[in-house]
Amino acid sequence: MKKMCVTELFSTRQLERSRSVRREELARFLRRLAMKSQATAAVDLRDELLTLGNNIICRSMLGPFKKLGRFMLRKQATEVPARFDELLEGILKKHEERSGGGADDETNCDDLMDILLRVSKDPNAEDLFLAGTGTTTDATVWVMAELINHPEVFKRVRKEIHDLIGSSNNGRLVEETDIPNLPYLQAVVKEAMRLHPPVVVVPRACRETCNVGGFDIPKGTAVAINVYSIMRDPAVWVNPDDYSPERFLKSSDDSGRRSHHGGFIPFGGGRRMCVGSAMALSVIHCAVAAMVHCYDWKLENGEESVNMETTLGFNMALAKPLVCLPKLVCAESVFQSVEVSSL
Repeated sequence: MKKMCVTELFSTRQLERSRSVRREELARFLRRLAMKSQATAAVDLRDELLTLGNNIICRSMLGPFKKLGRFMLRKQATEVPARFDELLEGILKKHEERSGGGADDETNCDDLMDILLRVSKDPNAEDLFLAGTGTTTDATVWVMAELINHPEVFKRVRKEIHDLIGSSNNGRLVEETDIPNLPYLQAVVKEAMRLHPPVVVVPRACRETCNVGGFDIPKGTAVAINVYSIMRDPAVWVNPDDYSPERFLKSSDDSGRRSHHGGFIPFGGGRRMCVGSAMALSVIHCAVAAMVHCYDWKLENGEESVNMETTLGFNMALAKPLVCLPKLVCAESVFQSVEVSSL
């Protein structure tokens, strides 16, 4: 299963092929926000970002199937299993008919369903549909919450974007290929994920008997790695509870000690780290960059800062919804000019 994900589902080649899908869905996301802005309507940012993530995963996994969206959004819950079976049967038939055809470009390429059909005999090939969208969404919400709470950081990110791709009035939509040239944006994302890791505890099992911190851990023992504590460890991080994206722009602090060597593990670490991290980071960076570039944000309740209370559990999320009023500050052509396929 792990090998399938690394070599097929989330490989560099597959991510390149699905780049146009992510770009289109980001443009749709910005258009929905523009409608909210025109109506001076509040937005539950998590709901909108979850829709963005689910649309990306659905299109990447199932390919263009025009009736999927309408089917998923119907309120009638009767006979769902039978209708869902019929829906998936249609998708499978469509993919089987075109299997073996291959593809040479982004508009006609193997999607994740084609890949899954090829590996369908693997008994462990399951539980992939919509996996990870919730944690990616929560991570993006945390980034935006910190930016709203730190307007000076928000302005610096926007300036970095303007310097690279142009101002809000005559620029263009941020592309995935722009991200390597936006180091401060990357630092902002990393710092939010350090303080608020989407997954607080990572479960593992000892493959061999070992000693950790003076404790003997027998082979086969289930262990839980506290990601939250590791990324706030004062032995690794300078002022670990402070929000400071600048720490990721430096290789070391004043004492010469690396401030994040081995301590930044929001996706886990080693061979068992999250296989979808590259896709997740692509979505997070582009979504945050687009929201900063195109919109100003105010809290619906009139407060100046976001309540950073968190839920308790393995996943870390805001306890209260992040409900904001987006104000369009860029020319709509920035995202309206992006050609999107009909659904």
